[in-house]
This record gives sequence, structure tokens and C-alpha cells, in this order.
Amino acid sequence: MGWLAARTNEIQLSAICQLPVRTPVAMAMTAATLATLSGSRFQLGLGISNSHTAEVWHGVSFERPLARTREYVDIVRMALAGDEVRYAGELFQIPLAGRTGNPFRMPSNTPIPVHLAAVGPRNLHLTGLVADGWIGVFSSPERISEILPLILAGRDASGRPRESFEMNLTAGVSVDDDPEKASLALKPHAARFMSIGHREKNFYFSGWPPEWAWEPRRPKSRISMRPVKSPLRRQLSPSHSWTPPDSSARWTGSRRR
Repeated sequence: MGWLAARTNEIQLSAICQLPVRTPVAMAMTAATLATLSGSRFQLGLGISNSHTAEVWHGVSFERPLARTREYVDIVRMALAGDEVRYAGELFQIPLAGRTGNPFRMPSNTPIPVHLAAVGPRNLHLTGLVADGWIGVFSSPERISEILPLILAGRDASGRPRESFEMNLTAGVSVDDDPEKASLALKPHAARFMSIGHREKNFYFSGWPPEWAWEPRRPKSRISMRPVKSPLRRQLSPSHSWTPPDSSARWTGSRRR
């Protein structure tokens, strides 16, 4: 991301960073560095990830993911605002109880938009409530009618205007003269997420559109799936912007068809 910041001048830069990988303060420091390198073109994307990634890969608790996300965002914003980081939450205690000394504080205020890559219904509501925008992963335009009310309900509850909230759909892009070869380059990425942990605890798997059928090879253990159809063989149209009905929130993205 630092390389991209140095090699570009105008495009907005963002990435979905997993909450379990860094402490909130470390995440804020990373975001502030990238914002400086890019000339304030960086937007921080955050994702709670999943229990398998957090507990098996990184060895950290996945307890109460919604509360963890909310407290994490609070601390990141506190640090980016240049305030002393003192936080007494249910899951985060900074500093730890009994410790004294000067708390962490950034030298200046670094305003950076915070977007959440939410998937589940409660996390989508939380996104509207605490974030500046949403990053749609594994979400087709056809599902927006289900997702949009959840996000906007959270936004309305926050008391902040809908117009300032950004919603971004993401789509994988593969360029090849042969559509079959192009689709083959996209399938491993989706299959990787679909196969993390057990399918009953994998919200990527549970949220996968039913028309994109997958068949588990070992249904009672870790998922290892093969496509029954060719779910990702879809051409992508050029990026465009549109405003869905009954919404003042602006959408940007690439639509599958």
C-alpha cells in the first residue's frame, strides 16, 4: 500500500485490514502513515474476520465480535484525532489496570474515513451506526435490497446524515481474451474464503448467493469445496456509479452481470 501511495497521485487508496491482526493503536498508526504517504488519499477499511482466522491463525479471541468491532473503531478514532488514548471498555482496557505513565498520543489530528467490510445483518447495522462507509464483499447488486435497509437503519440511529455515508461494492477483475481463463483466475479467491473453518461458522459461506452452488467434499469437518456450476464465470462491466431507489447514499462499484 505504501508503494501504491508513492506511485499514484489521484486515486483513492484503501484496504480491508483484519481487526485481530493489529491492536487498535497500531492500526491507527499504520493508517496515519499511509494517509501521510498518499497525501490524504487513504481510507481505512476494517473487517472483524472470522473465528477460525482469529483463534486458529492468530491465537486471539473472537469473543463478542460486534462489541469488539465497536470498541476497536472507538479507539482508532480516538488515536487518529490526536487525543490521549485512554479507554475503559468491556473488551479493551488502555492502559491496563494498575499501569501508570503517559498514554499514547499522536502528534496531530489525522482525519481518515473508517469503513467496515461487514457481511452479517447485525454487523451491517453496526456499520451504519459507527462507520463512515461500507465495503461490500461477496455481495452482488441483487442483494442490495436486503442489505441497504440494515445499513441505513444504523445510520439513522447514529443521527448523522445518510448523504455523507459511502457504500462501495467490490468485484474481482480478471482480464483475458478467453472468458474461461479469466474466470479461473477469480475462483480460487472466493473458494479460499468459502473454505475457512467449518461451514456452520463461516459467514462468507452462509451469505454466498444460493444460485452460485457449491458442494462440500467433507461436510462434517473443515470445508473443502468444488464448484457444481461455474459460479464466478460472469463478465464484469466497467465501473460505474448509481443511486438506488429510496436512498440518498451514493454507491460506487463494478456490477456483475
